[in-house]
Amino acid sequence: MKGYKARSGNYITGKELEQRKKDWKKEQQETRKRKEEEEQRQESIRIALYLQEKKEVKEAEERQKQIGQIKDNILLALEKNNPFSYRQYLVVWDVVTSNFYQIENDKQRGRIGRDDITKAVQYIEGFSKELLDEYWKEFLLA
Repeated sequence: MKGYKARSGNYITGKELEQRKKDWKKEQQETRKRKEEEEQRQESIRIALYLQEKKEVKEAEERQKQIGQIKDNILLALEKNNPFSYRQYLVVWDVVTSNFYQIENDKQRGRIGRDDITKAVQYIEGFSKELLDEYWKEFLLA
C-alpha cells in the first residue's frame, strides 16, 4: 500500500496508514470490551437488586404470618381464660385488630380509662413485644 500526500502537505506512508488502522481496530475492540463489561456489571446489579427485593418480600410475608399467629394465640388465650372485664377485652380486641382510633375514641368518651389500656397493653406484650409498635404504644398510653 502506498501513501498519499495530506492536505497539510505532509506525506503519509503506507506503514503509517496500516498502523492507524490497527490502532483504530484495537481501540474499537477495547471500547466494545468495556461496554460489554459495563453491561455485565449493570446486569449483575439488577439481579442483585431483584434478589434482595424478593428476599425482603419473603421476609415481610413471613413476618406477617408470625404476627397473624401471635394475634390468633392472643385471641385463643382470651377464649380459654379471660382475665378482663368486657371493656378491657374490647381494648385487647381493638389492639389485635389494629383499631387504635376506636380505642382513642372510647377513651375520649370516657368508656375506658388509662388503667384499662395499660392492662391490655401489658397482656399483649406478654405474648410479643413486637406486635405493638412503640408509636402506637405511646399513642395509647398518652
